[in-house]
Amino acid sequence: MISSILECPGCSSRFRFENESDEFPEKISCPQCGLSKENWNFMAVLFCSKCRTKLKAPLSVIHDTTLGCPKCNAPLDSNYHTAGSEEIPAAETGSRRQMMLGGEIFDKYRIIRLLGKGGMAEVYLAEHLLLKQQCALKIMLDSTAAKDPVYVKRFLREARLAHRINHPNIIKMYEAGSDAKTGYFFIAMEYVDGHTLTEIMNEHQLSEEYLKILLHSMAGALKCLSDAGVVHRDIKPSNIM
Repeated sequence: MISSILECPGCSSRFRFENESDEFPEKISCPQCGLSKENWNFMAVLFCSKCRTKLKAPLSVIHDTTLGCPKCNAPLDSNYHTAGSEEIPAAETGSRRQMMLGGEIFDKYRIIRLLGKGGMAEVYLAEHLLLKQQCALKIMLDSTAAKDPVYVKRFLREARLAHRINHPNIIKMYEAGSDAKTGYFFIAMEYVDGHTLTEIMNEHQLSEEYLKILLHSMAGALKCLSDAGVVHRDIKPSNIM
């Protein structure tokens, strides 16, 4: 029996598809929009049984042994499985899931994994498809709050302000825009592979000399922001890397 999560090529909604046989029927209908198409038009939500990375793939290639996990390179055919009941994204169980899964394509980026989420946006580690450069991709949430013009204006203002700033102790902003398929706004930023000050303080006793160097770097960054007319209203150890 098949029990999988599929994504509709028409409305992009995800739904659980069950079939008593071990194969997908030639045509599948979306329960959300009613679209009926050949099965190869639908995307399957997959997960790697080795490292548990999730991604999407057309039904036509889920047994292609030349494809592999983007994280551990495990062969798709032997180590990947269509998501069943235990792997249903939270959106199908009633709570909000993360918007993107590892391996999904968003605008010109390939999603690698979720880095964090807040009230307005989710931040992902992503790779530019052409440049092969990793970045932190901040995507505005598809929610009632995110559709509020006030939140959209604030998000875009952040992008414009960040683009004006150039300082070695401030994360660089590469670009901003909206995905043509989903309409979600995004900001692509420099990815810093390190630890937050909160994590460091929890593990180490910081010396006075270390703190002097740290505060000097922070003061320089805040001075740069001040000169640009920007007041950072969320300075805290968890926002310092």
